[in-house]
Amino acid sequence: MHIMALVTNKKIGVLLGGLSSEREVSLASGAAILKALKEKGYNAVTIDVGRDVAEKIHDNGIEVAFIALHGRFGEDGAIQGMLEVVGIPYTGSRILASALGMNKTVAKQVFRSQGLLVGPYEVIYSGDAGKAMTVIEQLQFPAVVKPHAEGSSVGVSLVFKKEDVAPAVELPSNTEARS
Repeated sequence: MHIMALVTNKKIGVLLGGLSSEREVSLASGAAILKALKEKGYNAVTIDVGRDVAEKIHDNGIEVAFIALHGRFGEDGAIQGMLEVVGIPYTGSRILASALGMNKTVAKQVFRSQGLLVGPYEVIYSGDAGKAMTVIEQLQFPAVVKPHAEGSSVGVSLVFKKEDVAPAVELPSNTEARS
């Protein structure tokens, strides 16, 4: 039997929306994925992901999940873990790869430990003014400030002078994205 025939007979849940700051991006990409799947003859529905996602997946009879989620709870291994527990195959990376890829600090450490070149970086947590000042004094500008556990460009700031670093570190997406 052809693989497409195996999947077209399954009910696919396009998981979109979610709880992260990237909800709107996920809704748009999920809608495009649903449209493409339906045009190709797949039996697909959307599942707007909230804390009740397991119940929605069960109630809708989902047999395969197409993950169109972005950011926390979508790309960080959380949804992947839930899907593995309930035995539903899904698109994308598995739990560990998702978690490592979402946490920029740990990902850089793993890459470096495997001999890959990693650009210079420093981790500064909100409220750690002493370390922030030390790092700021050593920075070459322009520099990039990014939360260690957000996706896309959420919370990214390009800073051109010392005075711009502290406000960038204090952005809500940077102070909430700790793991």
